[in-house]
Amino acid sequence: MKAIPFIIVLCVFISCSDKKEITNPESESLNYVQGEVGFGLKDSVTLEEVADYVYSLNNISIDNIVSFQYKSDLSQDSMQIIKSTFELKSYIWSGTTKTSYINSESKILIEFWVKNFRAEDLEDWGLLKNRFQLYHSPYYFQLGILKVEVGKEKEWINNLSNSNLFRFVELNGITHTF
Repeated sequence: MKAIPFIIVLCVFISCSDKKEITNPESESLNYVQGEVGFGLKDSVTLEEVADYVYSLNNISIDNIVSFQYKSDLSQDSMQIIKSTFELKSYIWSGTTKTSYINSESKILIEFWVKNFRAEDLEDWGLLKNRFQLYHSPYYFQLGILKVEVGKEKEWINNLSNSNLFRFVELNGITHTF
């Protein structure tokens, strides 16, 4: 069951991994989505760390990030209220919140994806973390898309690649399958 989100993410990012260069956009079709860059976070990077960094910059925003994992020390009977509360948040991608109980650790594991996460959502996220005693659980497959100015994608890739938050930053490539 846990493999399904990974397969979906893998399929999305396989289409994002084509790194063809555009030499003359007027004469050929674009090989990437304008105004977007794809990225992979280092596994220890939290939602608040990436959001703080992104929103310290101008003309950039978080479109989506998949596969965050957080843990809670609350009792197992809190799982449903955590899931229901997450599903009510506008910045949590609907249908992506999964909760499970780790018996060996006596902890709840919460897996979720974010979408359209704005700077204004940071305060609400902090309240949610405090309410449910959440702390980040490092996870390798934290991947996402940032919205940037059209025509500035490569500039943003260069700038963001210098940050210690990212494993990679690249054009959101389009692969043609026909």
